[in-house]
Amino acid sequence: MEVFMGKKLVDYADCQEEILRAFKESRVLLVSQAKQGSPNAMAIGWGQVGIIWRKPIFTVLVRPSRYTYELIEEAGSSQ
Repeated sequence: MEVFMGKKLVDYADCQEEILRAFKESRVLLVSQAKQGSPNAMAIGWGQVGIIWRKPIFTVLVRPSRYTYELIEEAGSSQ
């Protein structure tokens, strides 16, 4: 069975408090998925929330040695 986790657009204002609370409680995961469908979760202990060019962003740094990095590169980017 193929599982696809599509991108979901969320309103920054609706989830900013939840994001900050999750970081405070140390329970945040960065989830990615391989093209063949296998999911991957990486625990993250920090992130950066902000606004750039009037658009909300959430930034997480991922080391190139991590499998998650490979999956992000494989997926490419789209807007």
